[in-house]
Amino acid sequence: MRTPAVLFLALSLAFAAGCKKKKEGGTEQGGGATATATDTAAAKPAEPAGPQKLTPLPIQMDVPAGATISDTSADAPAVSVSATDCSIKVSTTTEAYASDVEGAKKEIQKDPNPFQKFTREDKTATGWHLEYELQAMGEKAALYGVQVRTKIGDKEYECGTNSRSAAERDCVAKACATLKP
Repeated sequence: MRTPAVLFLALSLAFAAGCKKKKEGGTEQGGGATATATDTAAAKPAEPAGPQKLTPLPIQMDVPAGATISDTSADAPAVSVSATDCSIKVSTTTEAYASDVEGAKKEIQKDPNPFQKFTREDKTATGWHLEYELQAMGEKAALYGVQVRTKIGDKEYECGTNSRSAAERDCVAKACATLKP
């Protein structure tokens, strides 16, 4: 019961961090990691700003321009990356996570949003890449999900999200593919 409350608080803080006023030079005022961006970044698709450390995780990822990175750790180290074009969750896996791709597919199918279909099912050298579609609860709107699992060093990380558009899912998948030490 504690984890949903912590997650809600963390996401609220991430949203608030994304709303901070920009100072001269395009960087965020206050703490938190940000990528620099121009005032027109919201008017065009986000482009990778290059590798950014995902503190407190010991890894990095190419994040979209203007992204903010927030520590959302609860039971294990985790971050939320928020940008104009997509929001990404990256977590250190624990025993609560599926240990193989078949288990991950079963967990996705148990999502409270009704499962529709898998659109990509790839096993990789270090884990897997799954893309899928759900139907939003109470709506007839589609949700597009992505889950990328990768092993870096002696730890496994899960990267992904459910989003309202295929373009956002593609943004997440592209960023997740760049996880590295």
